[in-house]
Amino acid sequence: MKNLTDQQKGSLLAFVAVMFITPDSLFIRLSNIDTWGLVFYRGIIPFFTVFFGMLLIYKLNFFKILFNSGYHGLIYVGTFSVTNITFVVSIQNTNVANTLLMIATAPMLSAILGAIFLKEPPDKKTWISIIITFLAIIYIFFDSIKLGNFYGDILGLITAIGLAVGAVTIRSAKSKNLVPAAVVGKLFVAVFALFFIESFVLENKDLVIVPLRAFNKDLKRLGFGGGYYDKTFLANSNPKYLGLAYDFQFLSDLKLEDFDLKLTNVITETKLF
Repeated sequence: MKNLTDQQKGSLLAFVAVMFITPDSLFIRLSNIDTWGLVFYRGIIPFFTVFFGMLLIYKLNFFKILFNSGYHGLIYVGTFSVTNITFVVSIQNTNVANTLLMIATAPMLSAILGAIFLKEPPDKKTWISIIITFLAIIYIFFDSIKLGNFYGDILGLITAIGLAVGAVTIRSAKSKNLVPAAVVGKLFVAVFALFFIESFVLENKDLVIVPLRAFNKDLKRLGFGGGYYDKTFLANSNPKYLGLAYDFQFLSDLKLEDFDLKLTNVITETKLF
């Protein structure tokens, strides 16, 4: 590490972060916990863990460091809070791959913001990468309108923008320690989730694999018309319903009745809905 340049160290740390965020995304999507319950616990547990750890290290200087971060700290609290929330909600409302691809635009957005606010213009190769990345985003958004994932993809893009703003904020405040601001950001995440959380109880739900003939963008299934599955599921608790299908069974505008079962997820040979 001592022989590496600052840029190489930064690239290595970014690579390690990606290695953590990829499985984290899958765990979020596959969890049985209510979305806002998940946001709450992802905020409150890290807050207390890191907060008490930093009190042991910095003692009361923690608060001095926090207040000395000034407006940079306020900006970082805001962006850190927003990205933590939109990251989870995005994954719950679109494909994991789409969310991660949106987040992958954060370095490109950081380069643009860095050129504007830090006077650090990217080179030609970086500009080419930025153009290619944004063309990919446009393609994803057109596909998302068809699949009904637009809301989740927008939140993924907001996450990327927040990460980019946070990165530029850290870069512009190299002499300041913004870790306490990140800790406060986690607290804000938990407090915000309190307004939407339905239950603080972490329950395991049964996973029910459901056959189907077709499904629509609302993840409602078309069965064989007898209503047997719908009646059976209504009489039970609230498990997680997983539909198995092929891509050709997805009919975006398929009209179904209100009593038709809505699935939690559908897995095809190429996508997770």
